[in-house]
Amino acid sequence: MVGDTSYFDTEDFFKDIPTRDIAKDSAQDLPSGDVNLDTISSARLSNALASHAVSVRFNNASISLQIPTLNNNSLPFLSASYQRGDPTLRHLNLDLWIEGDTLQISRSSAPAIEGEEVRVSGSVVAFDPSRMAIECSTFRTANVDTSVIIAPVDLSRTFLNLWYKINTGTNNKNVAFMSAHFKTPTEIFFERHGPDGIIEGHFCVSRAVNQSFSVQHLSSQMNAGQTMISIPIDPIDPSASLLFLSHQATRLQSSPGYSQVACELLSNEIRCHRSLGENEITDIHLQVVQFSERSQVSHYKVEIADGEPQTRLVDPTIEKSDSVIFGPMGMLGEVATDGDSKIKVPGSFVEAIVEDGSILFRRGDPEKGKILVYPQVVKW
Repeated sequence: MVGDTSYFDTEDFFKDIPTRDIAKDSAQDLPSGDVNLDTISSARLSNALASHAVSVRFNNASISLQIPTLNNNSLPFLSASYQRGDPTLRHLNLDLWIEGDTLQISRSSAPAIEGEEVRVSGSVVAFDPSRMAIECSTFRTANVDTSVIIAPVDLSRTFLNLWYKINTGTNNKNVAFMSAHFKTPTEIFFERHGPDGIIEGHFCVSRAVNQSFSVQHLSSQMNAGQTMISIPIDPIDPSASLLFLSHQATRLQSSPGYSQVACELLSNEIRCHRSLGENEITDIHLQVVQFSERSQVSHYKVEIADGEPQTRLVDPTIEKSDSVIFGPMGMLGEVATDGDSKIKVPGSFVEAIVEDGSILFRRGDPEKGKILVYPQVVKW
């Protein structure tokens, strides 16, 4: 796979990033404010070789985590929340990638605020190469769009994930929300509405092996005045299917109520919601991935109430050892502002922590507005 890698000097980039072997280190052994490990577990699954549950918190710009048996045929499924301070998107957006047996997490900068930290939870899954083949590369742009050329793929058997950071000092989502989709079987197109700041990140192209899954690619938009749209899809089995999405934001407005979309996957449609409909949201790109066998997917609707820092979903079937949780667009979702459109951006980031029999959802700033997310829990 060919990507824009001219800016990416691996040796120089990693030389100042702390590395920890989380099979050996414990939370008590780590310096205060550096890295704290909460959980790590592995399980043998059907479509994957292992799933590793990771929960860390840190207050520097980047962190490197060594994970046993991780390989380059792996994908991260992580979510984050932010504690204290009033950071901007250069402190909030996280770029993720995997180097050998190491997970890298990076943001453009860390705020110089005492006690500020980012908390990251989720899973990293090493997939069975007889079921899925994963190729990853990089992209970078200071403009509104860029393209990366790849080797030809069968779009009906291929899906795309991306992670990126931005070095802007603004919280305006029109410059920070980037959509990505397959423009052709050989071109991935990345686009945002405003050009402020440099965005750089990683993407992975996952291809089905032995027809292990099929993919529907769809595009839509929300017009001004719309707070919900329904997008028809070919019928699927939701218990074997996942939804991924990315979208732009057109309004020069930092409030998540205008620009964040929460989408739910049903058997014959996708329903996308937002709180405020005063602007349009263009280029909503969706991917519906249905596995041919063995994967089990549960879909939920979760709300964190106005003024509450967290909520808990109880389900006895959830097991920390093999349940992987993620939202269609990370854990960003619809933010209802309850009459105040100035909800702080950090409060719209939700972290999901899987425990046996339940999932804890928490956010950093519960001061204003409720959050609605549609998490997916999959046992690969």
